[in-house]
Amino acid sequence: MVWVSLGGATLLRFGTVQPLLLGPQRVSVRCTPSSALDQPADLCVIGVSPQALDNPGPGLAAAYAAYRVVGHRGERGQNLVVTRRPEDSFAAAQLMLVGTGDHVDPEWCAAVATKVGHTWATGEICTDLHANAPDPTVAAQAFVEALAQASYRFDRYKSKRMSGPMTVVLAGIECDTLEPAIQDCAVIADCLDWVRDLTNAPARDMTPKHLAAAALELDGRSVSVATHGRGWLTTERFAGLLAVGSGSASAPKLIQATYCAPGAQTRPPLVLVGKGITFDSGGLSIKGAQAMAEMKSDMGGGAVALGVIRALAHLAPADLHVTALVPAAENMPGPKAVHPGDVITHRNGITSEVVNTDCEGRLAMADVVAYAAELGPAAILTIATLTYATIAALGTEITSVMGDAPVVGPLMRSATDRREPLWELPMWSPYKALMRSHVADLRNEEVGEGAGAIVGGLYLKEFAGKAPFAHIDTGGTAFLEDPPAPHQPGATGAMLRTLVHFALNQGEMK
Repeated sequence: MVWVSLGGATLLRFGTVQPLLLGPQRVSVRCTPSSALDQPADLCVIGVSPQALDNPGPGLAAAYAAYRVVGHRGERGQNLVVTRRPEDSFAAAQLMLVGTGDHVDPEWCAAVATKVGHTWATGEICTDLHANAPDPTVAAQAFVEALAQASYRFDRYKSKRMSGPMTVVLAGIECDTLEPAIQDCAVIADCLDWVRDLTNAPARDMTPKHLAAAALELDGRSVSVATHGRGWLTTERFAGLLAVGSGSASAPKLIQATYCAPGAQTRPPLVLVGKGITFDSGGLSIKGAQAMAEMKSDMGGGAVALGVIRALAHLAPADLHVTALVPAAENMPGPKAVHPGDVITHRNGITSEVVNTDCEGRLAMADVVAYAAELGPAAILTIATLTYATIAALGTEITSVMGDAPVVGPLMRSATDRREPLWELPMWSPYKALMRSHVADLRNEEVGEGAGAIVGGLYLKEFAGKAPFAHIDTGGTAFLEDPPAPHQPGATGAMLRTLVHFALNQGEMK
């Protein structure tokens, strides 16, 4: 069995330190060359093609007969779960027969695993679906990643927990073929759980201080973490972040976490800037109650940026230098809150008129992007739940990206490889006119009602200097309160897998 035991971060809950992840990762994987039918799992998932129905193997005749009785012929989507009877020869408690159609591919394996994970959140799941794919390793990775994502439950606050450890048994293939890929899968699955736990945590339990405490748990294993408070932010002129956090009793922080492989200190870092607004009330431009309900998730981009560092720490790639910068703050009304009409002078001297305090992400991230540009980066990537406009453009299943072609191109390829829908919006420079202010260099909300997602990206690019730049807007995909079936409600960890893949392959930027 391949176990990847990762240290858990901590969550400070009402003054009490509680583990955010307990023990080994929730999903572990092992592989075996023996038949899936011999595995005493809770559920065994077997592929059924139209051709196989005419030639059932040992132990499958009765199950195939039941499959045919309900009118199935092995076509995709024709699934049946059979409970083991005393006379059955398969070892699992239940057998799931899944129609494969005429071919097996990673997307289909992921779709089956998603369906399984929606129902089974714990136990042992065995499968041989990957064995008949053109590339068994890629198919196995797709199954494990999708099952881990779909079986996640945020039940920390329930009196009875529904989730628990899950073991995936990949049958019918030699372990040496899959083990390296499986180790990577286990790490990514664990980090995805970690990111979703951070994002799902209630705002009272995930203030800037608590997010910084979780980040500090990453320190070590080629990772260095620093957290900067109000005094440092004032001295270093992070006026936007300070303004956003000025109405809250919880002081803002800048979290800086860096993975640097031995010998990579002189390499320009890839810098990820992740929005870390731990709760967004809208400030004095206060949101309505319904819009505010899920605003604990406004730090989803920051959680993903830190999750990338966590993944790299355990994958330990050579010659890699990646820094995550997370501006963490609560955007609250209060006696010292920033006002609509105030003007902010950012770290690099650019001034912003605060037209709407509910467009706080741009303000909080602007100084940090300017700071990132000072690090001589290979590229700057911003990831944020920045706008509702991205939902109007692409809905809640597709993330938007915009920026310089040498960065966006490899990002799009990484997204395709990791099966995360990503769509490029244009960085249409004439839209800069929509963020001109009469009293400052920029205004933090566009004029009119259109192109909000693009203007948000253009605003942040103003602070990136000459560094290659891309902006990812997860405003529609980071948190789904009412997701399409069979996904689970809450945080998704959108773009974590893509960004880890991009970081590992950033040499593709040209």
